[in-house]
Amino acid sequence: MTQLDSIRIRPITPADIPALTRFMRDTTMASFAPFLGEEAVSTYLDSGNADRYLEARIDSGWALFDRDVLAGLALTEDMQIGQLMIDHRRHRRGLGTRLLAHVEQQLFATHALLELQSFEANTVANAFYRAQGWQEAERRLDAETGIPMIVFRKGR
Repeated sequence: MTQLDSIRIRPITPADIPALTRFMRDTTMASFAPFLGEEAVSTYLDSGNADRYLEARIDSGWALFDRDVLAGLALTEDMQIGQLMIDHRRHRRGLGTRLLAHVEQQLFATHALLELQSFEANTVANAFYRAQGWQEAERRLDAETGIPMIVFRKGR
């Protein structure tokens, strides 16, 4: 069995919410604190916005399991990928590529153009999206936080 043979991706369900909430909180802190700061990320997580975002997209999300361990999450809305995260301890193993390809396939079934946003300072994620064929479309400030963002787009 190869490493990628152990990967399973499936739609998320309401029963997944507790595990996904813990996963999202841990991964958000580990991934975003290095460039946003621990205090800013803690404030965001403590606000409950991340939890509400997850619950609002329960019908348009996928969980990735590696050897039956939750290792990734993707949340979408229409043509947008709003969240794509892989457990930071499992980066650089092909999991993000696999999850992104799955989400793209699902969304391209009904949309000719896809979009996602990434923090400008998130150089690791931005390099990943570029390597997967996503093109930078624009840069703008997040309306709520004023944080610089990059908008990426990809067509069929």
